[in-house]
Amino acid sequence: MFQMTPHHWRRAAATIVRTRVSLTHHVAATPRRVNGLVNRRPRVAGALIAVVSLLAAGVVNAEPKPPLETGLRSPLETSSDIVIEIESSTFEMRVLDKRDGEFGPTIRVALGSPGQSTPTGAFPLERIILSPSWRPGVIAKLTGAEAESASLNTPMGAVKIPFASNGVIAVHGGGDERALGKRISAGCVRATDADLLRVIAWLDGRDALMAATEVQNGEIHREFRRSIQIVVR
Repeated sequence: MFQMTPHHWRRAAATIVRTRVSLTHHVAATPRRVNGLVNRRPRVAGALIAVVSLLAAGVVNAEPKPPLETGLRSPLETSSDIVIEIESSTFEMRVLDKRDGEFGPTIRVALGSPGQSTPTGAFPLERIILSPSWRPGVIAKLTGAEAESASLNTPMGAVKIPFASNGVIAVHGGGDERALGKRISAGCVRATDADLLRVIAWLDGRDALMAATEVQNGEIHREFRRSIQIVVR
């Protein structure tokens, strides 16, 4: 069974460092949010630094958790190389490389609220988006929310992985730890930035992601090199 070696972790660390350098001008150019809104910048930057430090140090003693015991859909039922599995009953997300049966991180998430539930099924993925922009939904607009340009300070957090409703529904960062294990979102899957960055680093170590590309709106996109799906159950 494949095991992440210090070489693989250092490779993932180097990629995150390059991404962090690319994001620096977004962080510097984004003003602190006021009027009672939480400024996520220090927390996100701290998460990035912590992840890079752990990877660069060759920390490999975090054993992946075994398969969930909730009857989650078998990875063999999907056609992709890699599967990100989300078990709604336990609010857990894990990642599996079917090529060698190796599990990556298992993290806690928040899900869609009643009436705006997270869609279930299998969804092919195309890319991850770092420093994502944000467009408020109908309910958010009613509260006066406005669109936010690409940065680390949007409600999407440091990264998002679009998967349903033409990319409107996504797995994304910016989640509050107190919200994990609850149904409170408008359909998206929320995680903390630190947890989601661990998943991205693991995927990068499995050679699942292509090089970063900055698009016109300032977001940084990384297309998937290998076939990958999200399965929500």
